[in-house]
Amino acid sequence: MQEFTELFNIVLGIVLVLLPIPILVLVAIIFWHHWVSYIRATFLNSQEMVLLRITPPRDIEKSPLAAELFLESLHQTGGEGNWYDKYWLGKTRACFSLEMVSIGGEVRFYLYTRKSLAKNIETQLYGQYPTAEIKIADDYVYDVDHSTGDYAMWGSYMTLTAKDAYPIQTYVDFGLDKEKEESLKIDPMTPMVEFLGSVEEGHNVWVQWLIRAHKKEDTAHSKIVFWNPLTWFEKQDTWQEEAKSEIKKIKEKSSPKGEDGKPDISKSKLSEGDKDTIGALERSTSKYAFDVGIRIVYLSPKDDFNSENIGGILGSFKQYGSPNLNGFKPAGSTGFDYPWQDITGKKVKRMKEGIFKAYANRGFFHPPYKRVKPFVLNTEELATMFHLPGLSVSTPSFKRVDSKKAEPPSNLPI
Repeated sequence: MQEFTELFNIVLGIVLVLLPIPILVLVAIIFWHHWVSYIRATFLNSQEMVLLRITPPRDIEKSPLAAELFLESLHQTGGEGNWYDKYWLGKTRACFSLEMVSIGGEVRFYLYTRKSLAKNIETQLYGQYPTAEIKIADDYVYDVDHSTGDYAMWGSYMTLTAKDAYPIQTYVDFGLDKEKEESLKIDPMTPMVEFLGSVEEGHNVWVQWLIRAHKKEDTAHSKIVFWNPLTWFEKQDTWQEEAKSEIKKIKEKSSPKGEDGKPDISKSKLSEGDKDTIGALERSTSKYAFDVGIRIVYLSPKDDFNSENIGGILGSFKQYGSPNLNGFKPAGSTGFDYPWQDITGKKVKRMKEGIFKAYANRGFFHPPYKRVKPFVLNTEELATMFHLPGLSVSTPSFKRVDSKKAEPPSNLPI
């Protein structure tokens, strides 16, 4: 018994000596998390932002490839290249908000960006759309005083139905990469523009794509070797790795087993559908990619809320989907399925206030607006959903600028 007591005292002594270590580690982790959030918020708040309104030309005949080339110029990874910039100065790579909105049925295009980048963005836009009109605009969000209680609101995020590696249907799948007469073109963006143009007077539907350049940021867990510290911080591109993994699975599924019992990929017999899927995965990951968040807000006078508009805006994302590849579905909508989930209504109220504030501040990738996990889309996919449409999109309330009157400013930087 005495020996047990002595052993217990020794163990207890060791525990008491070592106990402060995990506590200190926990405190350090908490402090580091709050420090990074604080310094990053300080940096973001110091950035002067502008909202550019883009009015499409009347006689545009370009395919969404023009928008894709423009979007490549937004793939900016600079600003957080070393630990000092990222963790001491709080710098982040540039984020942009692409916005397509309906103000009482008037369809508008906007781009929200840092003021320091605005001139270069104008140059790139005019390079692809010389007769478009680009102006700094007042923020339409503040035309609606949501705090008065006079408005009813619904909001939601959109997320992908499958893994990020699988692409949505793009303008290439719709044949817009080929020369066609305007009357024969099928623009996948038409349903959304048509819906936005049909919104009633006094109602607002806002859609924003928040984007930033995609980078290798995920820890390569499969490559970590405990005794080798250099592997602890190795990063990988999960999007790329996921695509390779999916391609391998597809090939293995159609491969006969070898003598070792494993699939022999060299003898795989792919169906046409499998070949198309692999081709889509390879094409998707061969282009510049962005981290993306999609947010939707619908506002109307309190006594005139039209729930059919919710179905209309969600339905306008359907044409981008494909059963064999990817598509969109709502996530984090401002509502509950059953009344007992929010008896007092306070939860829904907080959700609506949160999504409205996040929309107005164009926040998504960092606290306090980091609510939904971003997904990855490449330039081709983004250009499919956000480009200046040609005359095949003929919504009456879709304002265009007269190309004879519009010319690019003469003072743009070269």
